[in-house]
Amino acid sequence: MKEVIDRLLKSEESSVRYKVRVGVLGEDTDGRSVRALRREITGSERVRSLLAERNADGVIPRSPYHKWMGSHWVLTVLADLGYP
Repeated sequence: MKEVIDRLLKSEESSVRYKVRVGVLGEDTDGRSVRALRREITGSERVRSLLAERNADGVIPRSPYHKWMGSHWVLTVLADLGYP
């Protein structure tokens, strides 16, 4: 199990490292390094891609339930990634 955790902690995906540190290792979400990791999530390529289609008002111009691309799906994925 330790090898799996160590490998996940080395992931390039900040959201994976966050989930392991908080969900598996039980680290405090208010800790300095965990807060830094959440900031890293907000600037990640995956998050930028999810939010790229917003218009000037911040609205995603699709039906909210448009499969995988509507605002419902975008918000669901952002929450799952640990987006603050």
